[in-house]
Amino acid sequence: MLITKSEFRDKFGYGDSSSVSHLLGDGSIVANGEGKIDLNHPVNKKFIRQRQKKLKDKAKKDAEFEAKQLKLETDLSDQKLLAQQHKNTLLEIKIAKERGEVIETAVLSKVVNITFGTLFKQLSEMPLNIVDQIVDYVRVDEDPREKIIKLLVDSITANLQSGLKLAENTAKKYYELDDNKTSTN
Repeated sequence: MLITKSEFRDKFGYGDSSSVSHLLGDGSIVANGEGKIDLNHPVNKKFIRQRQKKLKDKAKKDAEFEAKQLKLETDLSDQKLLAQQHKNTLLEIKIAKERGEVIETAVLSKVVNITFGTLFKQLSEMPLNIVDQIVDYVRVDEDPREKIIKLLVDSITANLQSGLKLAENTAKKYYELDDNKTSTN
């Protein structure tokens, strides 16, 4: 296939015709008597392979660079978003505190300790409390699996609901005590 210098320039990514003339002058590529470049000529084929490899490598490096730039921009945007979310959360906490909707850390710690202590005790004792019922199911039913699962789920649910109610009552008691202290001062 024969092409002109300008077609060669465009096809293989050279900025101007003088670059192609320079390649012809130093023997990197050869042209026929009419000044056309034969892409099938062995010298040109070798040059084209090398040039295509360079262009491919450059495109790969450019793509990697662009990907790194995009990742940096994305990371920066993520950090800005995270910072804004943090500011929003702090603002929401301040608003909730002004409305009296926030539990202080000391109160929360006491509530959690009391609640989970009691809840752990209840859950630890649960098997002892329901073992007789399970034994009765096993003796009476051929397939007690569903009844046993329901019994366990109901017992766990009841214990968790009890724990949540305990947490609520503990928090209320703490705030009632706190209100009594401030009203007597």
